[in-house]
Amino acid sequence: MTRAEISNRDLGIAALLWIAFATLYVCTQQGRVFGNDGAMLCNWAVFPERAHGGYHNVLYPWLSGWFTSLFSCDDPLTPVRVLQSCATADGLAFGYLSCRSLAASRFASVASIALLGTSPAIWFFATTVEVHAVHFGLISFCAFVILHAPWHRPALGIAAAGLVLPFTYLSHQSAPALGLGWLLLAQCGRLRQGAPPFSLLVLFGIGCAMLAALLLGQLTGNWVRGIGFGLGIGSVAESVTAWQTSAPVAVLLHEIGHPLALLLPIAIAGWIVDRRARWTTAATAAFALPTMAFILYWGVTERGGYMIAPALALAFAAARGCSTLRKGSQRALVLLAIATQAAVGYAFVHDYDERGFQIDERIDVLREALPNGKGWVLSAYHAAPSAKIHLPKLDEFDMLPSFEGITSVEDWWENKLRGEIVLAVASEGRFVLDRSYANADDVRGLMVDCLRHLEGILEERFELEKWGRSDWDMWVVTGKR
Repeated sequence: MTRAEISNRDLGIAALLWIAFATLYVCTQQGRVFGNDGAMLCNWAVFPERAHGGYHNVLYPWLSGWFTSLFSCDDPLTPVRVLQSCATADGLAFGYLSCRSLAASRFASVASIALLGTSPAIWFFATTVEVHAVHFGLISFCAFVILHAPWHRPALGIAAAGLVLPFTYLSHQSAPALGLGWLLLAQCGRLRQGAPPFSLLVLFGIGCAMLAALLLGQLTGNWVRGIGFGLGIGSVAESVTAWQTSAPVAVLLHEIGHPLALLLPIAIAGWIVDRRARWTTAATAAFALPTMAFILYWGVTERGGYMIAPALALAFAAARGCSTLRKGSQRALVLLAIATQAAVGYAFVHDYDERGFQIDERIDVLREALPNGKGWVLSAYHAAPSAKIHLPKLDEFDMLPSFEGITSVEDWWENKLRGEIVLAVASEGRFVLDRSYANADDVRGLMVDCLRHLEGILEERFELEKWGRSDWDMWVVTGKR
């Protein structure tokens, strides 16, 4: 591998990329929350005391709560949304520097990072609250550190890698799938320093050390979660088996193909045309392919969220491939690909956000229904953060936990919901039933019967105004019958 040094000019380009993408993401933030995890993480960011101690990706709740506490904004969710954008921009800036460290040209490095930054999955999770953006930023930083660790002295290289790798597991429990990629990236780091490649025996030793670092991350995470300083892999295995589905062809399209768009074929082309740097090709493939295989096996779709970290390696491969382009016409095709990628990425984000259920609209409706923001809201919609975030004088009761373990409508009403208490609160006025659960896919079966029972009693005993404004269906208690 050609020895590659990072110049001040490269640092300037990385800074410009950070500014450009951070601005892009902040300006295209989504008003809709991504599923129940997004709503949960929003709640934890503003109310850290509510965070579930057993949550497996332990770094994000702490980081988002700390970041939110630093800033006072009109919208309390602004800091955590900015965190998503900045973390992704961090990952892209370090990604550019890593591309240069792998001897890709400046044009190719900028082009590959542009393809990565405008890819649907990266853009989507840079503009919504989820753990993937922070994980991506950490993975990119760790890749940069490992490439620049002093591998001419293996003990120091191992120490540098050991300092950063545990954090990758703390940010997301999928980190071990990247393990072989880290090891081969260390080989690339040694080669870029002009040293001969490691022998297989030395690589094996480094691999064991890296595995120990990842296990330390897992042990630390389990200790923070309160389940003891042990491996505790049962919960991970349970997650895999409990959520596993079929239809790998659909998963290939919806979780890998569409979220990565043009980045994937260009990276594959990079693997094919760049025959000089075999270790780089091996490292990037080892970084990306195991996760792809697992996604196809697992079958769970997350709008490309699980491909964000491996996508970094695809950008490395794309950069190496684009470095072989010399003609202006060839580079023009790359620019056309970037423009197309940006159009696909924007549509991916915009189409989801335009499906409705904007959080600002929900708050506006509640503010109008409950003057001065005081009163009670009864809800059962998994993808809406607590209204108390924006209306601190309001009390919201989430009914979803009350459905756990119910055996009948009567059991739910009397023992779980404590229906008579709900009716007593409603009789005092300033009470709203948020019926957005009617549009939720996870409200079904006995849950539907329970909610219909509640609605029937409210209609029987109270005067109601039924507001069907925007996507938020609200019943407002205006008096007793």
